[in-house]
Amino acid sequence: MDQFNEIGLFAKTVELCSISKTAVALQTSNATVSRVISKLEANLGVKLFQRTTRRISPTSDGLAFYERCKPILNQLEDAKSEMTALRDTPRGTLRVVVPIIYGKLWIMSMLNSFAKRYPDVTINVTLSDQFDYSIEDNFDVALWVGEVGQARLVARKLRLSRTVTVAAPGYLAKHGTPNVPQDLAEHNCLLYGTFGGCPQRMWEFVDANQIHHTVAVRGNTVIDNGHALTEAAAQGVGIIQAPDFAVLPQLREGRLAEVLVDYRSPGAPVWMLYSPNRHRTNRVQMLIDEILVAAHNLSEAEESIGS
Repeated sequence: MDQFNEIGLFAKTVELCSISKTAVALQTSNATVSRVISKLEANLGVKLFQRTTRRISPTSDGLAFYERCKPILNQLEDAKSEMTALRDTPRGTLRVVVPIIYGKLWIMSMLNSFAKRYPDVTINVTLSDQFDYSIEDNFDVALWVGEVGQARLVARKLRLSRTVTVAAPGYLAKHGTPNVPQDLAEHNCLLYGTFGGCPQRMWEFVDANQIHHTVAVRGNTVIDNGHALTEAAAQGVGIIQAPDFAVLPQLREGRLAEVLVDYRSPGAPVWMLYSPNRHRTNRVQMLIDEILVAAHNLSEAEESIGS
């Protein structure tokens, strides 16, 4: 077994924490897995795993070795993919990270379609609003809503989201429609906030004369999930501010209606992030192209609702 295969076997064992599962995954025997690990430990002069009768787990030295080896293995996989890039069918693994509500509403359907068309590609999707995009070895392509800091990544702005103020038609019929931002003080405004944190109680607006308005709002509901917050508004609990992509389906269906349309609130940019090296593989480049189309379609859909 060559050195790269030995290191690959070691990395798979770290990830699965099981000699037998590693043997099944790599189509080899338990004895081979144990022999390779013992050989690596002898060559390195360190103990890579703690072994019990039921489980195998990496030592601190084993984890340190894994963290150094994994990026090298990823680069090797990319190099292999580049050699087969002339073929029409992409293959390999794609690691994709997207914000939860943006992913559920606008990206997952595209990824599902991609997976059906290219069965030789394995797509690992992480839906998270708390992702460290600066660690580029964690993903092939990531989407991010908000500002991006300094990172060794290609950052392509997909669109500038629009923050909208919306409520259910039934709520507005019962409580009235605010005509100016200051009217919100008389309404039940649902807030986004995490447990133990401070919800955003100051809503900002800009009118046609570029005059800024800041309004202190209050309400009887604070939720730490954007989808749940949107659904509460759609059920008539109160008024919310949300990114356009989060409420567009409900606006289309008439479950929500936009208010204060003559006032704009600051929106956040939506970025696509990827390593300057990874985009050379055909599977990553094809996914990038698909995401660009999906972002264009979302922009057109938002414009059709706003018109």
